Order: sequence, then structure tokens, then C-alpha cells
Amino acid sequence: MEFKKTAIMLLILSVLLSVFSLSRVTGQKEKKNEEEEKIYIPEQVKSVMEEGLAARQPRRDIPFEIVRFLYLPAPQNVHAVFLFKIKNADLDFASALTKTEKTKTDSEAQTEASQIIQTNFKIFAQFHENENGKVGKVVRKSYIPASFQEESSTYQPEKDNIYSIGYPLPPSDYLLALAVTSPDLSKIGLQLLEFSLPDSLSFKDRLGLTPVFFMKSLEQHEKPEIITKVHKNSFVYSTLEIVPKVKNIFSPGEPVDIFYFIYGCKPKPGTNQYDIEIKYQVKKAGESIVKFKEKSFPFPLISHPLPILRKDNQPLEPGSYILEINMTDNISGHFLTENIEFEIR
Repeated sequence: MEFKKTAIMLLILSVLLSVFSLSRVTGQKEKKNEEEEKIYIPEQVKSVMEEGLAARQPRRDIPFEIVRFLYLPAPQNVHAVFLFKIKNADLDFASALTKTEKTKTDSEAQTEASQIIQTNFKIFAQFHENENGKVGKVVRKSYIPASFQEESSTYQPEKDNIYSIGYPLPPSDYLLALAVTSPDLSKIGLQLLEFSLPDSLSFKDRLGLTPVFFMKSLEQHEKPEIITKVHKNSFVYSTLEIVPKVKNIFSPGEPVDIFYFIYGCKPKPGTNQYDIEIKYQVKKAGESIVKFKEKSFPFPLISHPLPILRKDNQPLEPGSYILEINMTDNISGHFLTENIEFEIR
């Protein structure tokens, strides 16, 4: 357990350093690359987006659903993450031959090809200013090709998978038109999402939170992801690849790992160290079921496990609960309470 705590602390420190030390040059480089690539949304897709935005209606040629929107701090911007769910059967998986397989005998290649199936699809994203509910000008466009493989022996047509994309965006109010298409654009699915990204400078006299989420696991990469990619059942934030729990549903005794960022905290004068005190308690029907001892954190990016057990160290009974988070910044004196609903089933 101590090793895990140390590892998480090192990961948090690494992320903070990479997130806040990346200069404005990174943003300029991304903008320059986008201009050089001249992001192009085909007329078929653009027409579907315009129709959907005008009517505020999705299109379900490829049925998908945006199931979670998250955001975390980024240099000069906010890193927005969009998680969307697609059923395998709606992505037209087909047999795939790799280059190495083509050099083998026909029988060997056919055997291996029958074990691997692949889907290819395209993602188009268009971000508009949201002007009091009206569709404003386009502030960013994106095209991302996607390709994923599965073993045919374990392939489940009715299984839903979670896919993710993430972008650094300036604080503002947005309207996203997100399209998932077949490679030839014969099928176009569309979903719309209104969302807002906060300005960190607005938290001078108060604390605020990014969306609080729970995660199944995280892995650290050597370098931050600069070019946006589609990820399956995970998302990338700086050097971390995170497998989130899309819904706050746990089985009895399942480990609970929490992740969030606290805006508005102030470092100790002349240092980069913070003094943040956090208390948790679990409530059911207004009654406190589990209380945790307060814990101090030296950084506003919070990630750690929570052993949610009763006083007798037994798992909670199935049911709906509230995780109450009480945060105090001991430097500024500001505090905040947040309630997170979760379920044991």
C-alpha cells in the first residue's frame, strides 16, 4: 500500500510538472500544426452537422452516446475529455490481415486472419462558441482516424465499448458537434453537447472542482500526448493514461480510487507546496456510515485510494450512498464541500 501511495504521489508530481511547465509554445505548435494540416471536414459530414445543430437533433446512422464529459487543467487552457459509447456491432468489424501475415503461407494467413477482426472509422469534431444557447462561430475543427482490433474468439457484437478524445481548449462556453462515420462516409452518426470550461483566474476568492471521477487504473507514459488520438476504454491526460469508471457503480469491497483537481488553492509563499486538508465521509439517507481521518495534500491534483469499509472492516451493503468531500485550503482559508453519488451493487 505504501509503495502504491508513493507511486501515485510521484505520478501526480510528474503530471503537475508536465502540465504547468509546458509553455505557450506547445499551444502555438498545436495551432500551427492544425493550420498546416488544414483540418477538412467533408461536405457530407458538414451538412449533417449543420442540420443537427439547426434542429438540435442527433443522427443515428452509427448509434453512439456521449456518456461522460471531464476536464482537467492544462497550460494556458483546460483539457476537455469526451467519453462516448459505441456497440461493437455498429462499427462493422471485419477480418484483417497484417503485413507480416501476408508473407506467410495462404493457410497460415487464413488461420491468423480468422482470429483477428478489425474496425476502421472516422471521428470529426467541430467546436462552436455557445452564445447564450445560440450556435456561434467555429473555434476548432478536428479529424481523427481510428482503427481497433479484437480477437474473433472473444468478440461480442452486443458489447459496448467506451472511446475517448481529448482537446486543450480556452475557458469558455461551447457547443460540440461530434460525428462518427464509416471510412467511406456512407454512415454518419452525430451527437451534440453543450459544455463549459472554467477560467482558473475566476477562483481567486473561492475553491472549485473539476468533475470528480473514479478510476480503475492508471499508467504513466514517458511523454505527454500532443496529437489527439482516439482511445478505447481509457483516456490520456498529459503523461497519464487513465481507465475511468464511467458510472459510479462498485461491487461490494471493490477498491475505490478517486481523481480530481481543486481550483483556487494557494501555495505557501515562495514555494510550490500547498497545504490542503481533505475529509471524507460516506452517508446513506443523511446518516454518516463511514468517516475517514482528515488528510493533508501538498498538491491540488488529488489521486488516491479510498478503502470504503464499515467499522468492522466489512464491505458496504448494496445500495445508494453519498461520498461527502470537505476541502480546506489552509493557506487561503477557503473551503468547499462536494457530494458525489455512488452505488454498491
